Amino acid sequence: MSPETIKHTGTFSAKAEDGREYVIYEYSQLYEGRDFNGPFSSEGRKFLRTQDGKSVNREAKGRYTIIDVERIPVTSDDPSAP
Repeated sequence: MSPETIKHTGTFSAKAEDGREYVIYEYSQLYEGRDFNGPFSSEGRKFLRTQDGKSVNREAKGRYTIIDVERIPVTSDDPSAP
C-alpha cells in the first residue's frame, strides 16, 4: 500500500442565487510508492471544499451544491472550474 497525500489542485469562484459568493478549492488524493520499475505516483479521487471546509458536490460543469445545514446550489463560469 502506498502513502496517500492530499494536494490542492485548483481554486475557483462560484455564486449562489441570492448573490452570495464562495471560493471553492479542488483537492486530489495522490498515491506515491515504489514498484519493480522504480518510484511512481498516481492521482486518485478529487474532491471539492469551500473556503471554510464545507463539502461541495459537482452536479455538472459549472453547477455545484454546497452541503451545509441546507443544500446551497451555486454556479460558476470560471474557466478553471471542473
